[in-house]
Amino acid sequence: MSGGLIENYKSTLGIFLGDGAKKTREIRKCLANDDLRLYTTYVHALKSAAANIGARELSEMAQTLETAGNREDLTFIHTHSERLLSALESLMENISNALKADTQGGTADGADSVDMDLLKAGLIRLAEAVDNVDPRAIKAAVKSVQPFSQAADIGGDVSNILQSVLMGEYEEAAAMIKTFQVNL
Repeated sequence: MSGGLIENYKSTLGIFLGDGAKKTREIRKCLANDDLRLYTTYVHALKSAAANIGARELSEMAQTLETAGNREDLTFIHTHSERLLSALESLMENISNALKADTQGGTADGADSVDMDLLKAGLIRLAEAVDNVDPRAIKAAVKSVQPFSQAADIGGDVSNILQSVLMGEYEEAAAMIKTFQVNL
């Protein structure tokens, strides 16, 4: 998924980390409200995101709980969800520690010199790929936009867009791209 490039993988890990806390809160909220439909949607997204970073065991746990959600098996979900959430929180802590250790001592090279034309072109490709739900085009567009997630002024916005794409929240990603492009 990262084209064999460590920087792309680290960026993907950062996106996963950024969205993990949100997903944990949302899953807990769904459990408290017995909202099976939304719960199943969130664990499905987590399953995909975990698979994207190579967290196979977490992805498999999410798959099992997604299946239980589709079966409307609340007993199974309430019995096994805490294990999933604990594993997710542990993974997020490990990712956070690894990324902090990797970045101690400086910022990404070229953070102050952003080629805005290149970014705009990448965002246009990403918006089209997301609108068409084309996995190959999405993968290629994400790869072209990922380096900008390290930029000083715009990195956070780009990371948020990529995070939404990674989690399969394509409508949200498209809206963020549109807003971001207007502000460029």
